[in-house]
Amino acid sequence: MNNSSRTDWERIDAMADEEIDTSDIPPLDESFFATAKLRMPRKSKSTNSMNHTLNLSEGLYARLRDTAHRHGLPGIEQLLEKWLLQEEERHQRQETVRKITALREQLFTKYGEMLDSVDLIREDRTR
Repeated sequence: MNNSSRTDWERIDAMADEEIDTSDIPPLDESFFATAKLRMPRKSKSTNSMNHTLNLSEGLYARLRDTAHRHGLPGIEQLLEKWLLQEEERHQRQETVRKITALREQLFTKYGEMLDSVDLIREDRTR
């Protein structure tokens, strides 16, 4: 992104306030401030929110929007938040499976192959 300007900022910075032509700006009197309203930008629901721009094709944007609405979500941001939560949960499940596999390998190393307990439980029930 090119932020270059054709304005001579050094000249502007060097000017005293009195040298700036403000004749096209009407003065602000008490009547202006009596009816003026302070308007602040809307805050996002998230307290640590930032605005970023993503370039998406029209097709991808439409698919994301439609998917969000199909899932009962108001917009793409909520769809992405939901997806990230699901990804975190999936990662946690994969980590749990990895730990279980490592424990099984440790038990196999220590005790050798163990019988499947399902058959043993069935035998106990028939007795």
